[in-house]
Amino acid sequence: MIYKYDLHIHSGLSPCASKEMTPFKIVAEAREKGLDIISLTDHNAIYNVKNVMIHAKKAGILVVPGIEVSSSEDIHILCYFETYKKLEEFYLQIDYLDKKNYPIIHGRQYIYDENDNVVGEEERHLYAQAKLSENGVYNLAKKYGGIAVPAHIDRKRTSMRFILGDIPSYYPTIEISRD
Repeated sequence: MIYKYDLHIHSGLSPCASKEMTPFKIVAEAREKGLDIISLTDHNAIYNVKNVMIHAKKAGILVVPGIEVSSSEDIHILCYFETYKKLEEFYLQIDYLDKKNYPIIHGRQYIYDENDNVVGEEERHLYAQAKLSENGVYNLAKKYGGIAVPAHIDRKRTSMRFILGDIPSYYPTIEISRD
């Protein structure tokens, strides 16, 4: 069987994403593109994952609960889990640098409810790195039954290949960006 998927999607919570990327709209666009599997992987936060999962279930789309963690070296690592509970347990173990978000500079970081209403904004700047090395992120994901994937290794900034010079052999797969 062939599946179409996108395992690196950001909602309006991530500083780099369009604020129009609400849980419902993410799923609607995935359905329009004929995707079978998606993963919401916001930067260093998980607040919109549950609502994407609710809408995706109604649309018959599988959601792999995920997050894009910025390691202490500023390497972006996608982390995927079998359940939201495992993602949440993983997320709650990570401390991040305490940098305040300045919306006028970095944009707003929206948290949405099930009806796509903005119910809050994350005040911590979500590009701020975790206080955990790339190997620490890998091991923590593994501890919670997840898989860690080096993100967009073909880019210069925030790429494991660029920052470390190579990809450690313990990673089972990598992500190459499309842009």
